[in-house]
Amino acid sequence: MPTRRPASKAASIEAMSCLGVVVITRSGGIGQRFHDLRHAFATLMVESGEDLGVVSRILGHADFATTADVYAHLTPAMLDRAAERMEAILSG
Repeated sequence: MPTRRPASKAASIEAMSCLGVVVITRSGGIGQRFHDLRHAFATLMVESGEDLGVVSRILGHADFATTADVYAHLTPAMLDRAAERMEAILSG
């Protein structure tokens, strides 16, 4: 029998976010599958600088490898920031 984590503020935030997504999806505001929004959430959170472990926990993954390998996708903005950091390291 699977064990459930105690309710937390993060779980409440996720539940509210999911509810909002369902409302928007049902109203025709988004033309994507519900599951695609989990990928978008993970990518946008990581892109904005949130710790991968935090994103993984919010999504309910057992480990952050699942989040990194499957959900959080590299974006041009992430690659640009990495290139800028490397340039700063090499020039300074």
